[in-house]
Amino acid sequence: MSRQAHRSCDIVLISILIDTDQTDRLRSCNSKQSGSELSSPELSSPELSSPELSKRDYSGTMNLKFGFVALPTVAMLGLTAVFSNPAQAASTTLSNSSQSLAVQTRSFQTRPTLSSPSVQPGRQLTMEGYYNRGFSRANSGDYAGAIADFSQVVAIVPRFHEAYFNRALAKDLGGDKAGAIADYSQTLQVNPKYARAYVNRGAVYLDSGKLREALADFDQAIKLDRSSALAFNNRGNINMALNRYSDALADYTQAAALSPHDATARFNRGNAYMAMGWRSQAIRDFNSALSLNPQYGKAYTNRGLAHHLNGNVASAMADWNRALAYNPADAYAYTNRAKLQQEMGNKTAALKDMRQAANIFQQRGSQQQYSNVMQTIQAML
Repeated sequence: MSRQAHRSCDIVLISILIDTDQTDRLRSCNSKQSGSELSSPELSSPELSSPELSKRDYSGTMNLKFGFVALPTVAMLGLTAVFSNPAQAASTTLSNSSQSLAVQTRSFQTRPTLSSPSVQPGRQLTMEGYYNRGFSRANSGDYAGAIADFSQVVAIVPRFHEAYFNRALAKDLGGDKAGAIADYSQTLQVNPKYARAYVNRGAVYLDSGKLREALADFDQAIKLDRSSALAFNNRGNINMALNRYSDALADYTQAAALSPHDATARFNRGNAYMAMGWRSQAIRDFNSALSLNPQYGKAYTNRGLAHHLNGNVASAMADWNRALAYNPADAYAYTNRAKLQQEMGNKTAALKDMRQAANIFQQRGSQQQYSNVMQTIQAML
């Protein structure tokens, strides 16, 4: 299997690969969604089992994160003095949305309704101005600029936990995992009950392979907020990584109940069913995920595998063709389709698909996977 910013970013997604012949073998998301994801910045590259033609790979679960937080209401902050116009401050009601964004798409939360004030050259911004500009920069992908602006905010208001949270996410998306963890920890020092900071820090820990720390954070997030679909989803990913499939199933089921219009939880629960060998239930969940997101390439990849294992060759081939139509860089769809082509006696087509998969792994810098595929190709010649 192959990070919602839903990693508080589609954010963060963990990707787990489950070998269909050995369901206890895993490959760690982020899918980011374009590998096999779950939500916000993409997680580290999954560790994949050897994609030999005798085995089949499928995209893994996705790890989610919360997105950037708009400037909270003035009443919540108690910071009316930072506004240049007290009357405007009294009437301003910005949403403190919990909307999450998927890692792969990075469709961050909507910008705050309060626009950033125009700044005269040489004139310093107010806290409000720095916050809004940082929010805008973060949503446009200027993470360095966002980090600088949120640093100005906390210099003015040292106990502004949302500013630390946003700076942490900007660092995370910018590749500074250690800095992100430090800022999420600072967020929690200022506000120990801020559940989304536990979700995002846990996702970064999960990205780094620190399962114990990640599990503790997701447990705490759920303790603080049992309505957090992201926390249940991500804890399910850890349970998958620990081969606790029944626990993962329970967590994904709760996540699905809390987010009835989100395809991710259905996709991940389908992966749990696959790991348990319950392919009919897995197909049902992949169908559900695709009804919510008809362009969900990974769901086609994994549903194709379930069909193949059930002996439904035509449906398997159709699903892998669709998966590649939506995501031509899905290496696992190529290896799976190659397996089917080989079974059908079409060696030329199988070799072509395996070479495509090898090229994708090489371009990603996934040397071990590239080497495994190349060994398989040599064995086929």
